[in-house]
Order: sequence, then structure tokens, then C-alpha cells
Amino acid sequence: MGPRFPPSGSARQFTTDLQTLTCRRLRGGPSIGDRAIALDRIAGSVFLVCAASLAAWLGSQVMPDRFLRVPDVTVSAQAAPGAPDLDLQKIGAEAAAEPMTADDIRHLQSRLQRLGFDPGPIDGLVGRRTLDALNHYRAAKHLSRVFEIDRRAAADLLN
Repeated sequence: MGPRFPPSGSARQFTTDLQTLTCRRLRGGPSIGDRAIALDRIAGSVFLVCAASLAAWLGSQVMPDRFLRVPDVTVSAQAAPGAPDLDLQKIGAEAAAEPMTADDIRHLQSRLQRLGFDPGPIDGLVGRRTLDALNHYRAAKHLSRVFEIDRRAAADLLN
């Protein structure tokens, strides 16, 4: 077994609080007040961890790009064999580099909705449902899957 390093900071306090709560000594052990304080600190720590986890999960549901950004891959293993990537032929490199505005996103969402792909609310914001709807549309056209919405990925729908 390798060397053990003592925990530092809040980890040391958490360990001490657990030992205080689990101590079975009746005489000479921690008092009820000490146990209550230890239980309060542990409950607070657990609450903070749960709150931070919930905030991270909610943030990834609302804005998935904030926590994990997957690079856009032009040629994907999921693309149908022999299917040309038509959107690269229709849009130039200069136009693909321009960021999409909220009006462009609204236009894209309304086009997807008219074609039967549910992008969620037409609000001009890119969310998971809009990205899923665009990927379902691209799958129907035998195009590769995208991980972020840009002009190159939505070239067919922005015309």
C-alpha cells in the first residue's frame, strides 16, 4: 500500500465531523452539542454538493455548449457512405464564418417546424431541441451529424 496523505482543509473537517458522529464512547466522548454541530456541518456540505450538481445539470440542459464543447467534424463516421455533404457546396467559407443572429435561428426553427421536425419554442435561442431537430433533418437528407448549429450546418434551411 502506498503512502497515505492526510486530507487537507474542508476534507479534514468533514472526516473529523464523521468521526464525531460515529463515536460510540459514552463517557469522555463528544458531547451532544459537538455532535449537533458536526451533523449541521455535514448536512450543509451535502446540501452544497447537491445544489452544485443540480446547477451543473440544469446548466447543461439549458446551454450544453457551456460545459462540454465537441468540435465540429466535417466528415463523420455517421455519414451515409457516398453521400455528399451538400451544405459545403452551397455556402462559401466567408459566409460560413459569420455568426448566426437570433433572427437566423428563428428562421431556422420555423423552417424545421414547418418540415415536421420539432425545434421547441421559436425563440431565436439554440437549445438541445433545436440541435436535435436539425440533426434529424440532416439524417433524413443523409448528411453527417453536427454538434453545434452554424451557417454551414443549416445552409439548406437558411436559403
